Amino acid sequence: MKITRDEVEHVIDDLIGLHGPDKGLLFHIGDTMGDSAAIRHAAELGGKGIAFNPNDSLQARILSLRKEVRQRISIIRFNTDEKPDYTRVGDVVRERVWKTLKVEL
Repeated sequence: MKITRDEVEHVIDDLIGLHGPDKGLLFHIGDTMGDSAAIRHAAELGGKGIAFNPNDSLQARILSLRKEVRQRISIIRFNTDEKPDYTRVGDVVRERVWKTLKVEL
């Protein structure tokens, strides 16, 4: 069963409503078109989208977004010959959290 874009947005919005996080600390990580709606919605809300080794469809979708949304999405590529270093994904999230907290202090 395929989940629609509206359903993804609804789930994210419900979680925000329940837990009340700072939207700047919101992020979604993914690598395929199935993650597209959540990555985009997190970025639209002021959070961070992270696409690691995105497939061609996801990369094309990201590139088609408005500039202000695209700027809140990081694309991380691993060479096919190297073992992925998933700490790089964590580094992007940590950097975003640090920048947000520093601004709030």
